[in-house]
Amino acid sequence: MTRQEIVQSFERKHKHWRYGEIEGLVDAYAADAVIVSPIFGELRGRADITGSFEELLKVFHGWTFDSEELLIDGNRAAQIFHLQGMHSQPFFGIPPSGRPFDVHGVMFLKFADGLVVHERRVYDLSSVLIQLGVLKQAG
Repeated sequence: MTRQEIVQSFERKHKHWRYGEIEGLVDAYAADAVIVSPIFGELRGRADITGSFEELLKVFHGWTFDSEELLIDGNRAAQIFHLQGMHSQPFFGIPPSGRPFDVHGVMFLKFADGLVVHERRVYDLSSVLIQLGVLKQAG
């Protein structure tokens, strides 16, 4: 993939995030893609990936995803992102808090044949849980 094709892939994905279009989000991934996530652990294949997007968009009302910076090297990319939302549904046994969250993170992606084949998400899940009132902040 060229740098421009990778940039266009991210632009399409961002549009699908904005409108909550799960099918469009999943279309960016290869059938056997792997995502490693602090929330979901290791996801394998489009069915798992679809389920994770459905869960996120259901649980966190008003979800916004903004790309802050995109670094590309060959068929690999790093995307610095900013997420915001409101915890409005039960999540992993945690009752809805009605609280907002705000977190920054990075996704590391590898592309092949125009699709994401591997993605690793890195962000501070503890910070999100503190904002939702599940954990207490130290100090």
